Amino acid sequence: MKKKIIIFTSGGGQGHISATKALQSYLGDEFDIKPVYIFNEVFKSIEPCSLLSFGKITGEDVYNYFLRRRWYKLLNFMYDLGNFYFKLQIKTMKRIAKEYLARQKPDLVISVIPIVNGIILEAAQTNNIPFLLIPTDLDVRTFVRGIKSPSHKKFNLTLGFDDPLIRAKADFAKIPENQIMVTGLPVRRDFFEEKDKEAIKKQYNIPEGKPVIVLMMGGQGNSSIQIFTQQLATLTIPVHVIICIGRDTYIKESLSSIPFNPQVSTTIIGFTDRISDLLAIADLLITKSGSVSFCEGIYMNVPMILDATATLLYWERLNHVLLQKHDWGICLKKASHLNKAVTKILGNPSYHQAIKESLKKYPKTRLDLEIKPIVGELLA
Repeated sequence: MKKKIIIFTSGGGQGHISATKALQSYLGDEFDIKPVYIFNEVFKSIEPCSLLSFGKITGEDVYNYFLRRRWYKLLNFMYDLGNFYFKLQIKTMKRIAKEYLARQKPDLVISVIPIVNGIILEAAQTNNIPFLLIPTDLDVRTFVRGIKSPSHKKFNLTLGFDDPLIRAKADFAKIPENQIMVTGLPVRRDFFEEKDKEAIKKQYNIPEGKPVIVLMMGGQGNSSIQIFTQQLATLTIPVHVIICIGRDTYIKESLSSIPFNPQVSTTIIGFTDRISDLLAIADLLITKSGSVSFCEGIYMNVPMILDATATLLYWERLNHVLLQKHDWGICLKKASHLNKAVTKILGNPSYHQAIKESLKKYPKTRLDLEIKPIVGELLA
């Protein structure tokens, strides 16, 4: 029989779900994988939003509602409030987690969610179950919160890249060095495949000779799509803009009514699993600060403009620091400056090439190649 792996995940945002699907594709041929939405399934009895709404609204629903509207100050407050609430409930949560793992009897636990990994670690150790923590953010502080000098020998933490700025974020948890591995982030294997760029361009009817901009603000959609599209419509250089609206299908009609300058052509795409194809033909990626989108751009060596026009989430600030440190693009602080930033990158071939070279030289590790040996060692 296949050994059983539980992946603790969340529906807050799209990154945790994407990571879970990637891990299933890496491990599903050899292991029995069970994704568990920990806040809605394991901790449902104490989940505050569900309790207050009698089960009609979850914390993940609230998170996604705020995320689509870019209410990032409220999301930061929600994170602080959640930490405070979970501290009050920590004894109950530890009991629930220990009992859950005792019933389920997995051979391995993987977590791709933040905040509660100290609780998961204790529950795993109590039940003598190996635990692999795979953060979906490059800043791992929200993932190692509650972990301090762990004694569980079958516990490993992964990091996205071997970068001093990233390693420093894990230092305060005092995890033994031999239990920290640089593996890359969980992205789908199609990001590492060879692409037929000309065929992809033909499929999406992209005019020849035009630089391609991909505007992507996450699978949930984002209110900045409308604002940024209105700016890009007035560009004075020839470009083709691929606008990824995610699950926010209601915005398509209003985007289609925007008058574009003649030299700016567009394609509007809803939620898609072909992001790697789009980034393969992209000359520039305009995206939010989330680590999954940011790392997809890094893996595909695409110059980027990161949205910093609203308050940054605590766990996404490091992405802007890394972008600026390594010269991978521009942090956009005002929407009105978007076209200037686009022109600076696409209108200057030497600058554009320098960004691409910096991205290509940055050491990258593939989790899809690293994870089975790590799992094998934990299960040994």
